[in-house]
Amino acid sequence: MGLSRSATRRLFSSIGFYLSSIGIFSGFFIGLGLSLFLKFYKPEVLPDFYYDRTIPLEINTVSLMIILLLAFAVAFMASFVPAHIYSRLKPYESIKS
Repeated sequence: MGLSRSATRRLFSSIGFYLSSIGIFSGFFIGLGLSLFLKFYKPEVLPDFYYDRTIPLEINTVSLMIILLLAFAVAFMASFVPAHIYSRLKPYESIKS
């Protein structure tokens, strides 16, 4: 109610980006941990008549970095755009409806 438009935009975009970062990092580390587990402890999931009964797995670090950068770009845009739109509203307009 007492913040300027830029302070409101900065507050809401930083909170949104912080929450998105938590989700990105937790998903990244859970996925990487599961991939490393499957790489070192190969489960045999295919029937006996196949030559290789395990799951083929390759961890590509370049792809991981590109995915992380794109995820952070999407998280920034998903937090900045709504904060920018709602920072234009006056407080009494949002309370009125």
